[in-house]
Order: sequence, then C-alpha cells, then structure tokens
Amino acid sequence: MEESQNAATSAARLQELAGSNPETWSSILQHPNVYPGLADWITQQQMRQEPVALAQPASVYSAPDAYAQTLSVPQRGPEPTPSYAHGEPQRAPSGGPTNTMAIIALVAAFVVSPVGLVLGYLARKQIDQSGEAGRGFATAAIVLGWIWVAAVVLWFVVAMATFSSFS
Repeated sequence: MEESQNAATSAARLQELAGSNPETWSSILQHPNVYPGLADWITQQQMRQEPVALAQPASVYSAPDAYAQTLSVPQRGPEPTPSYAHGEPQRAPSGGPTNTMAIIALVAAFVVSPVGLVLGYLARKQIDQSGEAGRGFATAAIVLGWIWVAAVVLWFVVAMATFSSFS
C-alpha cells in the first residue's frame, strides 16, 4: 500500500501492484504515474468486482506465454515525446498502399499532360473503389493536365489572332 502512494513508483510497478493487490486500486488511480490504460482497467475491474491478476508489462517478459495471452491486459504505450508548442504533430491517415496509376498519372502530367489527365481520372476512380492512398497524386495530375490544356488553347487563340492580323 505504501509503494502505491509513493510518487517515485514507476508505472510498470503500479501495474504489478494493481495485478497483485486489489486493495491498492484506489491509491493507484490517484497516482501521478498511472497511465490511462491501467486506470481504465482498474475501473473496469472495480465495476466487475472481480480482481484479476495482470501480466507483466511487455518490456519485462521476453516471450509471451499461454497465461499472459489469455488475460485482457492494458498495454502501456511508448513514453511520450517532448511536447510541441501547438500540440503533437498531426500525421495524415494512411489508406493503404499508394495507387500505382496515381503515381504514373502524376509523372505523365509533367511529360505528356493529356495522358496524365486521363490517367488521373482513372486513378481517382480506382482509389474510390479500392480505398488505396494516392488521391492527392491523382488530383494533382488532373489539375496539371487541365492547366496544360488551358495553356494550349490560349496559345492556339493567340496564334490564330496573330496569323489573322498578318493576312
């Protein structure tokens, strides 16, 4: 009980204490080093009022045994990284592997823009059906393709106006 109230007790030790001493649960819940998964587990166990032994944290045992695999044990995540000024950096969700046609469409948009335009539309259709990543590549190919088409049409109009003024 005394160890569960000591501020220097590590989160891994708190997990061990919670698994072996249900009477420490209330003091562990107020401990500054308790991690959310352990707090949730203790709360669930208190609601069930069935003390269940916790397995060792993943870093303590080297190979999972049959006993540890049968328990519903909260796993502690990695240690938090240093905080950033405006919160943690956001990462874009990954929709799986990147659609190959979207990559080809983007490359083709720089080389042969009409081909990139067509491939971009085909890639977006495939991405919508398969859920793959790469929608941004396909959209970029479409935008570049339409910019190229607009530039060619503008060049053609200017060329026609120039030739008609010489006649």
